[in-house]
Amino acid sequence: MARGTAGRDWQNDAGARLVAIIAVAVLGVVAVGTAALALGRDTGVNEGATAAPVPTYGAGPTPTPTAATPSVVVIGDDFTSGTAQNTGPEWPALLGLDADVTAQGVAESGYLVGGAGATFADRAAALPATTNVIVFLGGGDDPVAGLQAGVESAIAAARTAAPESRLIVVGPPWTGSPDAVAASMIARRDAVAAAASAAGVVFIDPIADGWFADRDGLVGADGIHPTDAGHARIAERLRPVLQEATAPAA
Repeated sequence: MARGTAGRDWQNDAGARLVAIIAVAVLGVVAVGTAALALGRDTGVNEGATAAPVPTYGAGPTPTPTAATPSVVVIGDDFTSGTAQNTGPEWPALLGLDADVTAQGVAESGYLVGGAGATFADRAAALPATTNVIVFLGGGDDPVAGLQAGVESAIAAARTAAPESRLIVVGPPWTGSPDAVAASMIARRDAVAAAASAAGVVFIDPIADGWFADRDGLVGADGIHPTDAGHARIAERLRPVLQEATAPAA
């Protein structure tokens, strides 16, 4: 009898423990569920809600690249380098272009004269490939014989050095009497014009356009080279051409 009673007592105790374990488990589940509901209420999240998009932080839109400042190189003689007849800046500095302008003026130089490294072709051959506009101004110091070929060589050198550049050839200015232009200067002008035409580049004729027709105050005491006002006149005549040449492509 005692053994049977002990067995029943053990069974009763085991059952009580099982009920207690189940009760604790149920209470745990209820607690977790209650906490989840409370958390959902606190954060505003529920099963039917659509999650807000997560913001992304990128580099932003790619800025539109700005065009580089165009570069202009002027290759010339003492009408570009200046002389004792002028005291202020020479004409390339007076253009007022939205461009980087570099003047390579060498006195008494030209397409054929000037010595090693100083002819127009020599200087053109050394230009950076990124040069946008190349201006030749001169020829008045050159001999007529061979001048056209010399101009063609300078143009070819420029095209080789800076293939994408625009070329502008300006004939030799005449600063003497407009009614008595020397035949030799006309011959030089014609040779330069013929070379430019053959190469298909822009040619500007200071003689035909009368740059120094009203020469008073524009030409120095030597009767040849421009004064400060004369340099301003050259810049005035070339500014529209160079503004067009350096304008951004449409």
